Amino acid sequence: MKSKRIFLIWNGGEQEVRSIIQKLEADSHKVVYVISNGTSQFSLDGIIVHLDNDARRGIAAKGIDESEFFPPDKELIRVMFKTESLILTMMNRKVDSPAKPMSLDEKKHFYYHLLRYWHGVFKKYQPDLIIFPAVPHNVSNFTIYSLAKCFNTPTALFQETWASDRILLQFAYAQESLMLSTALNKNKGKIFSPESLSPDLERYYRLHTDSAGDATPFDVLVQAKRYRGLERLSLKLEAVLSSLKDLTFFIKAWKYIRRMIQPNLKKDYNRLTVDLDFKKPFVYMPLHWQPECTTSPLGDMYVDQLLMIETLSVALPEGWRLYVKEHPFQWSVDGVTTYSNMRYRGYYEHLAKLKGVFLVDVSTDTYTLLAHSKAVATITGRAGIEAVLRGKPVLVFGYPWYMSLPGIFRITGPSECQKSLQSIKDGYVPDKNEVLNYLKSFDESTGRGYIEPLGKMNTAISREKSISEVLRLLEIGMKRCDSKK
Repeated sequence: MKSKRIFLIWNGGEQEVRSIIQKLEADSHKVVYVISNGTSQFSLDGIIVHLDNDARRGIAAKGIDESEFFPPDKELIRVMFKTESLILTMMNRKVDSPAKPMSLDEKKHFYYHLLRYWHGVFKKYQPDLIIFPAVPHNVSNFTIYSLAKCFNTPTALFQETWASDRILLQFAYAQESLMLSTALNKNKGKIFSPESLSPDLERYYRLHTDSAGDATPFDVLVQAKRYRGLERLSLKLEAVLSSLKDLTFFIKAWKYIRRMIQPNLKKDYNRLTVDLDFKKPFVYMPLHWQPECTTSPLGDMYVDQLLMIETLSVALPEGWRLYVKEHPFQWSVDGVTTYSNMRYRGYYEHLAKLKGVFLVDVSTDTYTLLAHSKAVATITGRAGIEAVLRGKPVLVFGYPWYMSLPGIFRITGPSECQKSLQSIKDGYVPDKNEVLNYLKSFDESTGRGYIEPLGKMNTAISREKSISEVLRLLEIGMKRCDSKK
């Protein structure tokens, strides 16, 4: 395998980063630039170390004089127009805030600043490969990723799929995993049974094909527990004690009371919900929690979920409905929230006015809606693969890791959506054998473990074993990439 100059973007601890670098350099690669969430004292001999928080805020890494980098020219900005559009939506997370809102021009110039810095870094250090721990979805990482695509620099990124504890390697988030594609070609036309899957994926398959089973994702259960009963009381008490300590109790109490009596998202939504009518054919559309990677960048232009729902509205067959349910985490712990860039005043009213579109109570069971629906619509959500496993076709508007799963209709506009819904109306359902074939191929092309801290709660695999699996997938993937050149 050809040695490579590598940019390593990794959110693990300093020791973990050192361990990964050691293993990469043992294979004759050279790591030249690291982005890490380590401490300000973190340093590596001969390697530029950039703290993640500094990178997100547009602060240069130690040892780099950004004044030597030229501002982006008109041609580079033109080539990167799509990146600019998505970056502006990413700024809704950890960049822009209600306490210190940024004007549109301020956001655009911040993006040009990022583009200047990272374009200069690319030209100076000339990486052959950039490794991301996940789909890049903050402002600095996505600028790096987009420049890599512009310069034809290979990228490697990992997805925690939440199908069991499987990790998938991709080289571009908008393209199917090369390893999965290879396995699908090898297994094409073969017939597999659930028993042919590894035990963890067989359990996953049976859980989602058993209509009586509770398949609620573990992270939803964790969040729900956190904001109920004693844990919720503990959080509130902690907030009260903190505000008493810093003398902000009365200010925060007044803000809380004012939020309770003023218009807010929950009030707007609940005022517009309707009773379900399962006698009428409908498509189920669970909204995505925003801002999140699942819509920006994975949703592309459909990060604007109103655009997606408008597309579905005009494509619905005569007499069909679209039942839309808000994500339960979109609202605050208290059940009320002020308006935001992602859920602005009038957002739900706009939805409710669309032809055939109806909002349903957030407490409505997802699997009940799925069971009675004719199809499910999503950008990249787990509801998509869960629906297919239950024999329901799915309209997908973004780039989920399961983008080539049988039973999926990839939607890019109204006419395509209309044709897909007509096929579903005419009786199309996913083929069970094809779905099992896909899962078997997925089984053969993934590793087990976790990358982000939340994933630790979803697996018995150790951190050391998880990183070992990541590096194993990376080695296989790089060899296959090199062989294709």
